[in-house]
Amino acid sequence: MPRVGRPRSTAPAAPAIPARKPLEQIRLEMETDAELNRTAGPPLPSGPLLDEREKQRCASLMEFRGRLPAPPRAPAGAPRQPRTEVEVLEEMFDRVVAEIDERKRFLEEMSGRGRDKEFRAMMQGEIADRVRELDRLDRLIKTAV
Repeated sequence: MPRVGRPRSTAPAAPAIPARKPLEQIRLEMETDAELNRTAGPPLPSGPLLDEREKQRCASLMEFRGRLPAPPRAPAGAPRQPRTEVEVLEEMFDRVVAEIDERKRFLEEMSGRGRDKEFRAMMQGEIADRVRELDRLDRLIKTAV
């Protein structure tokens, strides 16, 4: 519906907002900024500087789009020397000696806790088996040499 016959509002008009900066103000700001830039120097770094290793890592990330390739494997061209039978037997001998020491330490620990009677027969049987294994390995090493 049209508003016919109503008086207009008598409120004061809003002050005019300038739409553009005057040219003189722009020039003054440019001169001030130029003066500050000449005297300020370059900005100081906010964190630690990158060393060459970190630069290389960042370059690799950029090169491979954030997914680094798997590290290279050892060269397959250099074959390892096969171990001799004596070396293998001596390694087995050392492992059996370590097992015997482990069982002896276990028995000492249990005796310190007062529970050695529960495990003594079983551990002594296992140690006796390992000693027999050591004798067998020793004979094999002597025949292989």
